[in-house]
Amino acid sequence: YIAVTSHFTQASLLENGIAEDRILLTPLGVDAARFVPANAPNDGRFRVLYVGQLRLRKGVQYLLEAWARLRLDNAELLLVGDVVDEFKEILHKALRQHANITVVGHAADPVRLYQSASVCVLPTLEDGFGLVVLEAMACGVPVILTENTGAKDCVRRNIDGFILPPYQVEAVAETLSFCARHRDQLAQMGRQARQQEPPERACARKW
Repeated sequence: YIAVTSHFTQASLLENGIAEDRILLTPLGVDAARFVPANAPNDGRFRVLYVGQLRLRKGVQYLLEAWARLRLDNAELLLVGDVVDEFKEILHKALRQHANITVVGHAADPVRLYQSASVCVLPTLEDGFGLVVLEAMACGVPVILTENTGAKDCVRRNIDGFILPPYQVEAVAETLSFCARHRDQLAQMGRQARQQEPPERACARKW
């Protein structure tokens, strides 16, 4: 048997000739007692959070390009994770051009970072699951992710998150613009994300 965490990974195995009855779907979950919403509202700043390695495969370059197009007031893009060598030049260029981008090294305990965010983005080009999506949702933060993310199995479109096609700068920019202009609706989506069933149950039911 081969254990996989999402439909996305399952599909890749089926496409490569693995028999379906050998594949076990075993979705991930998070500790909802540790990942909790903030006790008080954030500082009012529109803060977009990315958590993960800064590398091409994660699609961060498309997020940076979308962010550059928007030029939002009272807004910050917070990138949390280790920078891979292939991405350093892209990142340094973005930091030179835009003062409202902050880079934080790998965080041992990212809960407070999630709690400070308005929305969490995972623009990955391929990700077997993407546990950061569930961590953000448990903290009451709505998510933006791509079709090529396994964690999309646990996201309800336009209820607690947005699911976009990969590689699409315009789609990321339009969705972030919508989020910035509809903060009350965004906060409601965050509450709905937190109130959803424990992720492992919600995903198992869909399967």
